Amino acid sequence: GRLDEAIACFRGAQARAPGDLAPLLALGSCELARKQPTDAEALFRRAVVVAPGSAAAHEHHGIALAALDRHEEALAALAQAERIARETGEPVDAYANVGIGLCETGHASEAIRVLVEGLRERPNLNGFLQLGPALLSLGHFRAGWRYYEHRWLAEPFASMRADYGVPHWMGQSLEGRTILVRSEQGLGDMFQFARYLPLLKARGARVLFQPLKGLDTIARRFPGIDHILADGERLPAIDFCANLMSLPLAFGTTVATIPAEVPYLSPDPAHLAKWASRFADRSRPRVGLAWAGRPTHRSDRLRSMHLDQLASILNVEGVRFVSLQKGPAAAQAEAVPERVDWDGIGAELDELDDAAAVLSELDLLIAVDTGLAHLAGAMGKPVWVMLQTPSEYRWMAGREDTPWYPTMRLFRQDSPRAWGAVVERVAESLRDWVSDPRRGTRPTMPVR
Repeated sequence: GRLDEAIACFRGAQARAPGDLAPLLALGSCELARKQPTDAEALFRRAVVVAPGSAAAHEHHGIALAALDRHEEALAALAQAERIARETGEPVDAYANVGIGLCETGHASEAIRVLVEGLRERPNLNGFLQLGPALLSLGHFRAGWRYYEHRWLAEPFASMRADYGVPHWMGQSLEGRTILVRSEQGLGDMFQFARYLPLLKARGARVLFQPLKGLDTIARRFPGIDHILADGERLPAIDFCANLMSLPLAFGTTVATIPAEVPYLSPDPAHLAKWASRFADRSRPRVGLAWAGRPTHRSDRLRSMHLDQLASILNVEGVRFVSLQKGPAAAQAEAVPERVDWDGIGAELDELDDAAAVLSELDLLIAVDTGLAHLAGAMGKPVWVMLQTPSEYRWMAGREDTPWYPTMRLFRQDSPRAWGAVVERVAESLRDWVSDPRRGTRPTMPVR
């Protein structure tokens, strides 16, 4: 992890042996680790010139090209690496990165074929890591959830594996037993898969839930939980444990059996009262907006937009826009034209319970792929999600709806970073929605 020192060492080696392949590959790998794919690509391109018959040089070049979203060039470089490896026996498993590249260009079926063939001959962790999401994206849930468990063999999850000294629950009897369910990954993942907690309770279990750090309060709103295990709290006696996103595998979930009854999350009454006066005026439909996610997310450059790109949506008349945007992107609202009926409240959402209360007052949420969209879906609110290409496995391929959230509609890019057509479709749909008298129908929301 001491990248600057490593780079200095490798540059010294390169100076002593300019024609040696190893320092170039090492330097490029350091630049990728520093999130400098342009510099990495230049180094790997030189490596290909130095050693055109090296499968490793072509593979590394392909990885850097993919990091720059030059996916067609990346696939060509990786295919060349795979050809050389087969001819020479060089120990390079480029097929795994070919599979990743095919998924990123919307060819999941071809990716699965490449990965299955390659894994059979040369097992590779990266190949297994990609195969699970690829299968899930096409609705092959039985195999997909099984392969998705490989995430626990790679960082950062490998370091997060917990040994509670009890079996992981995979369908055993829960009558009279206590199970600890541990949340994992991101905010949206917790909202999406918390739907399984009541199913454990229905099997007779006492359910303990360990939410993501700092989310104890909103987690208490999930049904089916007997006790929230707070951060640092001593673990009581348990009979089973489970990782939250392993529950679809344990329940044998298929597309047809996704537990999709909404709402399964309701707002806190105290927070509802706090926000009620802010939304007393119902003369116009209230449409929430969130156009950017957390900047540190690994795919944020693909999923987030600038508010300027939503101009066609903001031109729709007869709507009160409510911005739930937080973080650095919220400052972009300073340029919203005065003619737009705009209420920027993102900075006032101190807790997720505030966000849930505000969502309960809205008629529609329009958002990119963020945790806020999952929160709205769990609450049974109408929500339109503008999806990047490639999208995450959970949204499956080619669908405008999702079996996970009955009140959600998906608007997909035709190609990576091509937001223009997506925004125009959303704007056109919003005009139709505003003029539709049925839009006022709101799902019932039980208050717990």
